[in-house]
Amino acid sequence: MNDHNLKPILDLFIEDKTKAFKSYKKIKEAWTNDVYLINHCNEHYYVRIKNKKSTKSEYELFTHFYKYPYYYDPITHNLITKAIVIDFPFPTNKACLMSVKNFITQLQKLKKETISDLKAFDYLEFIKYAPNKELASYYKQLYLTIAKLEKKLVVAHNDLSYHNILINQKHKIFQVIDFEYASLNLKHWDVFNFLRDFDYENHYPMYQFFIEKYKLEENVVHAYLFLVNFYAYLWAANAYEYAKAEFLNRYAIKHLKQAKFHLQMYLKLPSLEDSNELV
Repeated sequence: MNDHNLKPILDLFIEDKTKAFKSYKKIKEAWTNDVYLINHCNEHYYVRIKNKKSTKSEYELFTHFYKYPYYYDPITHNLITKAIVIDFPFPTNKACLMSVKNFITQLQKLKKETISDLKAFDYLEFIKYAPNKELASYYKQLYLTIAKLEKKLVVAHNDLSYHNILINQKHKIFQVIDFEYASLNLKHWDVFNFLRDFDYENHYPMYQFFIEKYKLEENVVHAYLFLVNFYAYLWAANAYEYAKAEFLNRYAIKHLKQAKFHLQMYLKLPSLEDSNELV
């Protein structure tokens, strides 16, 4: 997309529409949409051009949770925000982890009836990419077992990685973005989806923080980590088939390896099928 196409979109948000923006660059890390960082009158903006069909729920959740100036077209789902300076690397202290937990709590408190088009998470959407029947079987079995034990699905972000959390501790900014995958899902999917980007052995204190806060047994922890990592592998395998980007292949390999590790750890522990209920 060029300047001629971007400027009419940016003009929907900025006050000074007379000047052309100085520069822009496409964000390579944006996998599913076209995202540009634009410099205009010494201010920086992100412009997201939606590449696929979205739902009312994405618009409703974004506008509910986003606390800073933005422009969101509810029809096209194109989005403009001022760029927020964030802490790097992602801070993992207890205060930030507590903010993650608080966000998940707020999200789950939303009544599903008040959010449009919110469907159950399609955990089998990419199952054809499973590397073998055994892993696919464990994945289906564990998802259904946990769903049965938890008794009800909750509102979930489903892409709560640190890439979608903006933190600036100095200015007390904590902002979650990108609600396009939100749906009804398992209670602890979001917290383990957040954790899967952090190596289990090298970042165990992070895991321990949430394990203690949610009072989770070890078999539940490894079952969930198998599920979220295996789904990440399936998603990346599907994306790689169409994009052929090497980083997607590396991402898939990484999460398949992690999924296998956590499945092996789970299989050494008491089966969740012998449990009566998960809190």
